[in-house]
Amino acid sequence: MNSSSMKFFSIYLLMFLGCGSAVNDSNTNQSSGSLTTKHFAFTWNVDETSAEEIEYASGFCEKIYTEVANLIGEDRMPEGRIQVSFKGEGMQTNGRKIPPNVDSSGRINLYRFRQGGYLDAFAHELVHAIRINSIPNWERFFEEGFASAIADVVYPEKTGFPLFGYERSKITSYLMQQDYFISLSEMRLKHRELNLRCQLQTYIPREDFFCYLRETYGTEKLLEFSNSNRTNEIGLYEEIWKKSFDELETEWEKYTLELHSAEEVMRIGEEYFEKTSAKYIPICR
Repeated sequence: MNSSSMKFFSIYLLMFLGCGSAVNDSNTNQSSGSLTTKHFAFTWNVDETSAEEIEYASGFCEKIYTEVANLIGEDRMPEGRIQVSFKGEGMQTNGRKIPPNVDSSGRINLYRFRQGGYLDAFAHELVHAIRINSIPNWERFFEEGFASAIADVVYPEKTGFPLFGYERSKITSYLMQQDYFISLSEMRLKHRELNLRCQLQTYIPREDFFCYLRETYGTEKLLEFSNSNRTNEIGLYEEIWKKSFDELETEWEKYTLELHSAEEVMRIGEEYFEKTSAKYIPICR
């Protein structure tokens, strides 16, 4: 968006918010705003989310949309606009965290966090929104890993959960050497039980594994797997990568453990748990 277009958008957005375009919700007594762009329909509570946040988000989301489309293919993108709701603070006063998510209708629900604001998780959630109602045999383990691997390409600047700015391979290696490490095989079989309850132990290694597959064997094979409509079949790993899931898991673990010195991994891992929000996230033992 050029400077003149941005200026026009800013004026339009402020007029939109201030001149009767917001509607009153009688149940909550809060005013809501809405805005449509080429690919998105945004909604928000004007008492929780500023015009500046929406202005920035509109450009950011369109940019990420374009980059995802370029990566996975325009033919894989939805026909209509994707709904995006900005829901306010993700950390509640009672200490409860509400994670960003995509609901069954395909709506992206975003929450603001200290690190990353509203948009840190957007690229990941966008992949879910694109696929949630178009992929048969939805397999949650793969979908989470695939979304992370695509988001890693289109938005490597991410600073929030789960890595909080730390190098993924070092934190993965650190986790691998802890007695509470959860293998990918167990994670895959028990996704519903483990994914959120043990989120540091699931999100980081799973992301690292699918990024490893992308980086080692190429993006095309990962996309071939994702487009197969058989992502729930463990045998598909061998068809695509010519190695069983167990063999790929073993290969990835060996590669990751050999990347960095044990001393460096231990130092960075301990620092990560001492200095970031990871220290507040429970570890499953």
